[in-house]
Amino acid sequence: CACTRPLGVRCAWVLISWAALVTGIPAGAEELISIATFNVENYLLESVQGRRVKAPASRRAVRDALFEMKADLVFLQELGSRQALLNIQTNLLAQGLHYSQAIFSETPGSPIHLGMLSRLPVDSVRNLSYS
Repeated sequence: CACTRPLGVRCAWVLISWAALVTGIPAGAEELISIATFNVENYLLESVQGRRVKAPASRRAVRDALFEMKADLVFLQELGSRQALLNIQTNLLAQGLHYSQAIFSETPGSPIHLGMLSRLPVDSVRNLSYS
């Protein structure tokens, strides 16, 4: 998929992803983890900058797909807000899928942002930006 985000945002996301992997897995662990990335296509709970609210049925379809994946780490693109990420996390928990970590990365000047859900512990997160 083509990324339309500025390079700095992509670099920051890669570092966040890498940091989550490194800090969340104990040294010497032999357990496999599953990682998914998902463009949730304007998962907005309210209209912003000409983008419409994602219909309840479409939001449910996103959550159902995530539930079926049951990935340990899920990286999400095109979230409308931190509340949208928490909406996904809360609804997945109600379905029986617990993501203990929800990390939101705001894209300045954009109505869509990045997020991560993790079933693994995340010790720290740093957002980096480049001019």
